[in-house]
Amino acid sequence: MAQINKNHKDESKELVPVEDRNVVLFDPQRDVSNAQLAAKAIMSVLKPMVIQNKKYFSFEHWQTIGKFFRESAGIEWAKKTETGYEARAIVYNSKGEIVGSAEAECNFDEPNWRGKPIFQVRSMAQTRAMAKALRSKYGFVAVLAGVQPTPVEEMVAVTGEVKSIPRPERKPNVQMQKLTIMNLLYQVSGIRGTDGLKVIKAKVTELTKLELVPENYIEIANRLRVLKEEKQNKPA
Repeated sequence: MAQINKNHKDESKELVPVEDRNVVLFDPQRDVSNAQLAAKAIMSVLKPMVIQNKKYFSFEHWQTIGKFFRESAGIEWAKKTETGYEARAIVYNSKGEIVGSAEAECNFDEPNWRGKPIFQVRSMAQTRAMAKALRSKYGFVAVLAGVQPTPVEEMVAVTGEVKSIPRPERKPNVQMQKLTIMNLLYQVSGIRGTDGLKVIKAKVTELTKLELVPENYIEIANRLRVLKEEKQNKPA
């Protein structure tokens, strides 16, 4: 019977150092410069909100800032609580890797949400979670823009007060909103852009009870996100 040589090394299992070519060098000046560019860009296209004489960013601001850095937020889960809904959001980079997260809730006993439909309360819990997750990564951009780092959705939950800063009107990124709606609509119902505007409008109204017009785009997207999650969580 052959004996095993205990002193023999299995070279195939030895750890071999590998050069990591994706290591990002420590460069604070570059990071500050990038953040300043992002701060300037976000202030040029979206107005901040004012609560008690201080400026705040809403989810749309945080979502846009995330896009500057090639990152986006999505919902991991949303669940009903005794007083409303709670949700957890995940931040993904361009490779699909998780790089951040946060949890938030929206309750029926809040001044702005008493008597509101369940899907709206659930949708706001998700919106708050995504804003909070992006804020945890990019709060410094808001500070450089002269804006408070707390998402406006959280401040409204406390104060119930919100108004726009008196600045020149700027057009929202309607094209991005349309693309978001079409992407969600396809995931929920299978409807594509090639199916025609009449079919798309009819399906959006059927699913969200809202007319497909620019002033409804944000709320339509929120409602479609809720329907998407319900579809994903529905037992096969």
